Amino acid sequence: TGRAGASGKAVSFACEEGAFYLPAIEEFIDKKLECIVPDEPLLKPPPKGVDKKGMDKHVAESSGKPQRNRGRRPYKKPGSRGPRPQG
Repeated sequence: TGRAGASGKAVSFACEEGAFYLPAIEEFIDKKLECIVPDEPLLKPPPKGVDKKGMDKHVAESSGKPQRNRGRRPYKKPGSRGPRPQG
């Protein structure tokens, strides 16, 4: 996750597939990224019987389905207005 110009550390997560993009990202930013691989017990799938009801709302929403808007207003160009009323 980026820091939007703030100081401090940024932490990003990459899945097994996304990790293949890291060399290109490192080349683009001209910096080597520190990568830490989680310990094996953290890589186990959740136990059977775990459903979305007991999950954190954010985790449950990230079920692979495309999300729309998530409550944010659509981007508008500065100074732009909506359509003019007719009449």
